[in-house]
Amino acid sequence: MTIERAHDNVTTVGPGTFLYSTLYQLVLLLREPVGLLFGAVFSIAIVPILGTLYGSHSTIVYGVYHRNIIAWHAIGINLAASAFITIPGNFAAQRSYGLLKLFRASILSRGCLVLSFLLASMIFFFLLVMLLLLTNEIFYGLYFPGDLSSIVAVGLGLGLGASAMIPSGMLIAATVRSHTAVAPCGQLLFMPNLLLSGLSIPLDDAPVFLQYVSQALPLTHVGTLLRAGWTGVPMSEVASITWLVLCVYAVLSILLICIFLRWE
Repeated sequence: MTIERAHDNVTTVGPGTFLYSTLYQLVLLLREPVGLLFGAVFSIAIVPILGTLYGSHSTIVYGVYHRNIIAWHAIGINLAASAFITIPGNFAAQRSYGLLKLFRASILSRGCLVLSFLLASMIFFFLLVMLLLLTNEIFYGLYFPGDLSSIVAVGLGLGLGASAMIPSGMLIAATVRSHTAVAPCGQLLFMPNLLLSGLSIPLDDAPVFLQYVSQALPLTHVGTLLRAGWTGVPMSEVASITWLVLCVYAVLSILLICIFLRWE
């Protein structure tokens, strides 16, 4: 079912529940062919691309063997693509085809509707992460040097990172006047995060002002959390600014969406 067909088949949303709203949003994300295809192809392609850039298995990058960092770099870049391109595009399409007006008629509050879309988007992203990790295992072997606490730390980093970046992308789709402006606005967020987060290009030798700019970008701090979890660094040793920046992005973006959401 594409979004266009969903608009034709659904005539009412209410009364509904938060769970129903979340499942419905997830179905729309999974059944929209363009967004799903882009997400799947990107998840598969980013692994060999990074593997080619980082060299052989014996190459050491960022102080560890390259196969140890392909996964977390690929996950971070995939999160940026999902948060700023794929998911906002789907949200904008729902606005365009009038589906948001149907949800507006339900008994759920605006905040619950926003949170249900956020939860569905996070589930969609985690499905893409599983595809990415499977691809990494096929190409290079999935090597995780940490213990159980590190796995929990990686999950925490992914959860907090997704909670910060996905609402930031949704904010564009929820507030711009025309849905056709969502894609270029998303690119304006995606490219700085891609280039200045340190996940695609090392910033050790970059000008100081660019390093300061990178600290204001959420993907920089997502990479910090993933790197800490993947290499067994305790979360207590992660700088406070990492937690602060991601929490500010998450809370502020969700609040702004709830206040300024355009239903059509």
